[in-house]
Amino acid sequence: MNGVKLPPCQLLEFSSEEIPHEIRSRLESYVELLLQWNRSYNLVGAREAPRLWPRHVYDSLVLQSVIRGQMGIDIGSGAGFPGLVLALADPERPYCLIESNRKKALFLDHVKRQLRMENLEIRNQRAERVTCKPRVGPATFMSRALGSLSYFLDATVSWCEREDQWLAMKGERPPTEWFVPDSRWHVTSVWRVWIDGSDTRRHVLDLCLNPDGSGSVPRTIDQSMVE
Repeated sequence: MNGVKLPPCQLLEFSSEEIPHEIRSRLESYVELLLQWNRSYNLVGAREAPRLWPRHVYDSLVLQSVIRGQMGIDIGSGAGFPGLVLALADPERPYCLIESNRKKALFLDHVKRQLRMENLEIRNQRAERVTCKPRVGPATFMSRALGSLSYFLDATVSWCEREDQWLAMKGERPPTEWFVPDSRWHVTSVWRVWIDGSDTRRHVLDLCLNPDGSGSVPRTIDQSMVE
């Protein structure tokens, strides 16, 4: 773990019974649009379509209780997990979805317009090429199916602020995925996810820049980390 000590795991529970009726209705509209588009575009795999709710929607909603930022920024949002789902469930907080795939970005923009999501911004670009901050005040960066933790952190650190939060959704416990690149980072919490009615095995890493100020915030991206 390159000298970065992880704190003990804490349990992060979620039950679908917690979803208010109005939010569930909006989520159902989103899932309907996703399944429609999935007939023409491979937004989610064929095996995933029948289990969208427990493995993707509920899995995304898990983060709602641990977000600290005034804005959510989803890196590599794909079909909208977790950022678009969270934006539907949390309409008072602005969200920015960054997705490099044009077809997926078009789908996200379609959902935004169809569901009239005024708290949502879509950016069709790679995270390491973002130069303009899409928010004011502390933000929560999040990633779910982005790849390595190192890439997630390095691709965002050049346009972050010291008060920001990073939430990395990872699997059961693959050590190579959990590699924390250097001492600039502090792991504040490790959450073990439990979702009622789901067999999903996941952990969430909650990180921030080292509070003691060690390690400068770089202004360039290490291109070797770009996938």
